Amino acid sequence: MSLSRSLAKMAYLHIQLFLLHLTMLWSTSSSLSFPINPNTNINNSNNNRFYYLVTGGNKGQGYALCERILEEHKNSHVFLCSRDPHKGDLAAKRLGYPNRVDMIPLDVTKAESIAMAVKLVQERLIAYCDGDTSGGALLEGLVSNAGILWGYTVEELLDVCTEGVANVIDAFLPLLQPDGGKIIIVSSGLGPLLHSYSTHQHTLRNGSWNNDIRPLIHQVRSLSGQGPKAFETIGFPGGPFAETAPDFHMYGLAKMFADCYMVHLARANPDLVVNSCDPGLVYTDLIDRMPRYSGKSIEKTNGAKLPREGVEVTMRLLFEGTEQVRSSGGFFAVNGDGELKSGPIDKRPDV
Repeated sequence: MSLSRSLAKMAYLHIQLFLLHLTMLWSTSSSLSFPINPNTNINNSNNNRFYYLVTGGNKGQGYALCERILEEHKNSHVFLCSRDPHKGDLAAKRLGYPNRVDMIPLDVTKAESIAMAVKLVQERLIAYCDGDTSGGALLEGLVSNAGILWGYTVEELLDVCTEGVANVIDAFLPLLQPDGGKIIIVSSGLGPLLHSYSTHQHTLRNGSWNNDIRPLIHQVRSLSGQGPKAFETIGFPGGPFAETAPDFHMYGLAKMFADCYMVHLARANPDLVVNSCDPGLVYTDLIDRMPRYSGKSIEKTNGAKLPREGVEVTMRLLFEGTEQVRSSGGFFAVNGDGELKSGPIDKRPDV
């Protein structure tokens, strides 16, 4: 067992009080990737069982991801997070693996909910190691999947798709396998696209999360309700979406900032594998809110994927052992030929 893992496992219980206190107080890149040591042992949880946490796991892509993990990896255990506990319980039961799924209530926008979710997962991980508080099991992977898309203000989109992503991941970091643990942020191709429109490209790629990126987020937040032209005045134009689809403009900004956080996280944690991914257009209730697709069958959406197909890129990032997916700080997508492609956060992979 590596020294870093041993220290982390002994320490994470002791830092939880600080972590919970800190969580209650939160408020308000370039093309480089960050290679992981090829000798890193990624699968080394206790009791030959590997633990994965999925936010927004009660429906859509989150549910499909939980389902595929459990079906395709018999030694896996999933923490299915759901904002609505009742819907989460129903989803967990529907999966049909009562001994390999825990439902965890989690509202990614609320500090108290995040803190309680961390506490519950920590307790379960200890219980699954027969109460071994000095060396409980750790998460092998954390997938930030919870999100909203159409019909929301930019403040709501930032709360869920940017700040919610960052606050949940920061809170769960002590429970993640420190040697090669995987963090995947489910993003969108609109993130790199809005990045490419911005006049802040250098800052977005290379700036400090707290000193440079967060102030930009607060600027965007302050203009909520003022229309797409307002974002252009601070260097965040929406291109063709500004007038024709302002919801995409705002959603893309939230995903763009989440990708910036991903790069910050990868740089700050070089022993982890941290990446963003674009699942493409997936047939879920998220797109049903969009006038273009509302009420349409999947056959009439011009190529939308089923949720099980949409999570293919996430599954590849979680379980493939190639050098490509062992790098950190990249943006990934699967092309029409099933090939995994990657690039920097300011340019969507050519798929």
